[in-house]
Amino acid sequence: MDARCTVFTSDSCPFCAIVAGDAPARIIAETATSVSFLPDVPAVLGHVLVVPRSHVSDLWDLDEEQARALGADVLATARVVRSALQPDGLNLIQSNGTAAGQSVFHLHVHVVPR
Repeated sequence: MDARCTVFTSDSCPFCAIVAGDAPARIIAETATSVSFLPDVPAVLGHVLVVPRSHVSDLWDLDEEQARALGADVLATARVVRSALQPDGLNLIQSNGTAAGQSVFHLHVHVVPR
């Protein structure tokens, strides 16, 4: 698994641009496999996006190794959000395809405290 988006350029994918350091972002965590950052328009205080470093369009494009790594990174982010904000609950939101509301076609998981 490559550490950077190599299929798409920073010009063609806004999340690849963030991963490459070519676009500004409020990054809160980085691992070898993902970058977690605050979205420009958060749903609530503490809303975080977790994206794989390599360009993966949607859930169906993940291989098993990528899925395990992303799952671990999402869990770590959820734990940080819980520790920092002590929310009553938490939503994990991940949409695939236009019909599901996906607007950026680089896989991303929303971690949304409630």
